[in-house]
Amino acid sequence: MGYKTNKFASCFFLAIVCTNLALPAGRDEKGKKDAIERAVSELVKVKHVHTPVNAFEPDAHFWKVVLLGFDAVPSLIRHLDDRRLTQAEHGLMNNFPGYQLEVRHVASLILEALAAPALQRDFLQIQRGVVLRRSDVEAWWKEARAVGEERYLLHGFLQKRYPKDIWPNDIMLAIITRKYPGRLGEIYRKGLDRRPEMESWPLTKAIADSTLDKKTKQKLLLYGVNHKDLKHRSSALGQLVKLDSALFDKRVIVELNSLPKKVTHGFWELDETSLSYLVCQTKNPTVWKEFQRAAERCEVGLRMEFLAGMNCLEDSPTIKEQLTFLAHFLDDKSVRDVSTAPKRFTGPYAGGEFPRIEVRNYAAVCIAWCLEIEAHPSPEWNPNRWAKFRKQMRSELKTKGIPVAEERLPCRNRENSYLRAICGPFQNVFLQSDNRVTASICRCCSYWKLPPPENPRPFVPGKPRSALGPCRFLGDQTGERECPTCRGSVRLKVFSCMHPLHEETTLGECEVCADFEPCGPEDPGSFADQKIVAPTRPG
Repeated sequence: MGYKTNKFASCFFLAIVCTNLALPAGRDEKGKKDAIERAVSELVKVKHVHTPVNAFEPDAHFWKVVLLGFDAVPSLIRHLDDRRLTQAEHGLMNNFPGYQLEVRHVASLILEALAAPALQRDFLQIQRGVVLRRSDVEAWWKEARAVGEERYLLHGFLQKRYPKDIWPNDIMLAIITRKYPGRLGEIYRKGLDRRPEMESWPLTKAIADSTLDKKTKQKLLLYGVNHKDLKHRSSALGQLVKLDSALFDKRVIVELNSLPKKVTHGFWELDETSLSYLVCQTKNPTVWKEFQRAAERCEVGLRMEFLAGMNCLEDSPTIKEQLTFLAHFLDDKSVRDVSTAPKRFTGPYAGGEFPRIEVRNYAAVCIAWCLEIEAHPSPEWNPNRWAKFRKQMRSELKTKGIPVAEERLPCRNRENSYLRAICGPFQNVFLQSDNRVTASICRCCSYWKLPPPENPRPFVPGKPRSALGPCRFLGDQTGERECPTCRGSVRLKVFSCMHPLHEETTLGECEVCADFEPCGPEDPGSFADQKIVAPTRPG
């Protein structure tokens, strides 16, 4: 958790951001050739080339030549012997030292991408600074020129450059987006159909940022939204939010409701982790509630990946929602133990510095990171140190206006669940008529220090909440949601909740909520005159 990025922005930079660069052009053919030659000669000013290391710093001089496409090839061939130094460096790799790039190295890189997979240097050649041979490039150019730029790029874009290549050729993609935007739909659909293992987010971003009309963009992205692989659905949804936020919210809820309770692959490499990025793109409270429920019912390892997915960037429009989501898990005592399934914890998985940690403690770590609080949690911390840390994070959240409940004491006599706290053993503990203890009573109770009594009070089922009347916090109906435990297609009514810790609820959840408070006929906004019958919870 030492970086504030997401899975979609951690690899190659998409050249579409540079498509507003002006192409050099002259009044006649000679003037155009001179302008192209000047652009290629100015590669000496290049500070960054197209590599993952400096992916977030596109160089205008580099992309100016790239976007010329085939027009720049003759000049690039002539500069394959140009040993002038640029301002860019090739970084060190393993036992290979880095070196200063020359113009010929940059020319080779561009030609290699334009000709892929016909011209291809191997890993060792690139590390040693070997450039393309002019004879090989001229032979390729003779054939490619006869085919034509558009046809060659559309065909070459879908080809693998090496056996395990999963990345699209984004230099080709930048040229296609700039010169032939109408063909983006063709390569997108063919890419998903013929190369489903390929990462598709550069394509979806190119579509969203292209000059295509809104209706065409939405139609193309929906093709990806309906794909069988979550990876491609997430990539398309990540751009659909720019075009239709309402449709985006609906489809994200569908993905959250279909999230499996158990997954089989390593947690870090799961496509499901992309859901946290998608949810962070909306302020819709229903989406965030569904995300919270999905995180609660999934495996602990995936739950922690969701927590780590909260980037909490200062310019994020959903920073409040992200902190509220993290605050909800400050009471989650579930333990993530790497030793239980070591093969599933490979790569930079969430909380990798803690072989064994409770979710509530990791939620506090994420909150500290989001709020940029200097803290150095250690696997050697004892429960008391973690408790103080969680308390500190609760205080910090309150200063930010984030609703957060006080942590309940570790009472051995209370049965806890998400919305329920039942306390039965001690005779002197005041209980509600339904045998439930409120959070406020539990916090001031001193019996948590004592062992269970020899003669505990028997548990007697109390009256259903419906007999006490509606809760004073219950609001109007706001919508419906799928019932997660019902057979068939059953939808539950969703109501707004005025309690600061709950934004919405169902009648079934209100029936067992620890914050339930009945209202009388004299209370403002009372529902006593309405015939609301809450179903009793089975069992």
